Amino acid sequence: EKGIWVSYKDGVYDITQFVANHPGGKDKIMLAAGKAIDPFWRIYQQHTGRGNAVELLESMRIGDLSDPPTADSTSCPYNTDPERHPALIFHNNKPCNAELPAELMLDSWLTPNPVWFIRHHHPVPCIDPQQYRLCVDGVGTKSVTLCLEDIKSRFLKREVVTTIQCGGNRRSELDQIEKTSGIPWGFGAMSTAKFGGVYLREVLQHCAGLSHENVEAFEVK
Repeated sequence: EKGIWVSYKDGVYDITQFVANHPGGKDKIMLAAGKAIDPFWRIYQQHTGRGNAVELLESMRIGDLSDPPTADSTSCPYNTDPERHPALIFHNNKPCNAELPAELMLDSWLTPNPVWFIRHHHPVPCIDPQQYRLCVDGVGTKSVTLCLEDIKSRFLKREVVTTIQCGGNRRSELDQIEKTSGIPWGFGAMSTAKFGGVYLREVLQHCAGLSHENVEAFEVK
C-alpha cells in the first residue's frame, strides 16, 4: 500500500526505491505511478533503444498482469517525424539522434541543413504557421499575443552565424577510459549555421512594454 508500482507490457514493477534516482527527476516518473509506463516510453523511446532502462526495470519486477494491454503501433508519436539524410551517423531513431560524418565536416563553413547534427528527446512538433501564436505575459510587461506574420512584418530580421555543439560530443572517447551514461557521440555532434529571427529584447520592449526602468524595478531576468 505504501509502495510505488507501475506496469510495462505484461509486467508489474515496484519502483519505490528507484524514484529518487530517476535521471529525469522524481516529478516525471511519478506521472506514471500506479499506471502503465508504456505511453510514456513511446515518447521517451531512448528507454528501450539503449536497453539499459529495460534491464533495470526488469530487476524491479514483482508480478505479471493477468490481462496485459495490446500494443497500438498506429499511435506512435514519431510517425510524423521528417525524413533524415542517410549520410548522417544515427545513434537513435526514436527520438532521432544523429551526428555529422567526419567526411562532410570540412566541406563547408556552414553545415548543409540536411546533415546538421540532430539531438532530440521528443518527437518533432508539428506546427501550423497559420495557428502559431507567441504569447508574452509576466511581471513588468503587458500581455500581448503575436502571430507569425506579426513577428515577420513588425520587426527587423537579424542574422547570426553560430556553432552549436552537444554537451556530450566525443563521449565515445570518454567511454574508452570509463563507461559513461548517454549517447556515445563521436566528434560530429556539432554544426554551424546562419540563424535568422527577431530579437526577443525588441519584442519585449516594443510590444510588451518592458522598459529598462521596469527591468530594474521588478528585477526582471
